[in-house]
Amino acid sequence: MTKEVRAILIHARALIEKGWTKDASARNAARASVSEYRADACAFCTMGALHRAYLDCDAFAGELYAATDALADQVPLRRKGPSRTTLIQYNDNRQRTKEEILALFDAALKETPQ
Repeated sequence: MTKEVRAILIHARALIEKGWTKDASARNAARASVSEYRADACAFCTMGALHRAYLDCDAFAGELYAATDALADQVPLRRKGPSRTTLIQYNDNRQRTKEEILALFDAALKETPQ
């Protein structure tokens, strides 16, 4: 399962590197909010990227949940609560940067065995 979790994290990171957004799961080239599963989605929030990577990697739900937990565990000063909520709040913070989101993925990948 670790191999699949890493694959989800690596793919989601690559999606965000190409295009990152806040306050929507994904956006198209016109910056309109769209489903992360649509073909025209080109910018993703953290959760949107994880969900799209889960689909693209043909993974199981348990692997998506493990990848979500691995990423949420890297959020500085994380409060107790669902991993999904933690990641959405962290991603959508007004002062958050794309570089901080990418660093979160890097930290999660470093902690996830190969």
